[in-house]
Amino acid sequence: QTAALQAINDVFQKALTCQTEEELGKTCLAVAEKLTGSKFGFIGELNKAGLFDTIAISNPGWDACRMPGSDATRTTKNMKIRAIDRSTLREGKSRIVNNPASHPDHVATPPGHPPITCFLGVPLKQAGKTIGMIGLANQEGGYTPADQEAVEALSVAAVEALRYKRAEERLRNYQQQLRQLASQLATSE
Repeated sequence: QTAALQAINDVFQKALTCQTEEELGKTCLAVAEKLTGSKFGFIGELNKAGLFDTIAISNPGWDACRMPGSDATRTTKNMKIRAIDRSTLREGKSRIVNNPASHPDHVATPPGHPPITCFLGVPLKQAGKTIGMIGLANQEGGYTPADQEAVEALSVAAVEALRYKRAEERLRNYQQQLRQLASQLATSE
């Protein structure tokens, strides 16, 4: 519990200094990986079309990836909801899979993708609706219910931090529009 509380505090503190949504996503992901001892992971959300858009992928995931850069980048947006990692989105429930190859939802990873030895998926929820997920992989020895509970608590902080960052961005945009409007009004007088 102490580690989970510290992780939540880290997310909220770092949310104040992150400049972009992607930077905040990477920060949240790094905190989740540290909390669980995961080797790599991702954070993403459902888009308006009901497909999955990745907000952040940890550097170890990219470093282990042998897919060509353009293919890897293209596959991080508008992804179909399938396989063990996306079942978290379909069901809106956390999922621990410590033997992915034997799981009924298992789908082979694309060529060059790092092998997945175990997986923890935790939904991101807003107003009771699943809006995205945190996916973590390859914790030594597999994931436990305690890992799941810790990341579930962290997911609430991640959603709030992302909401804060998006509200901050909207406010900046509105302020810029108001400055432009004031400038246009001043020059038209």
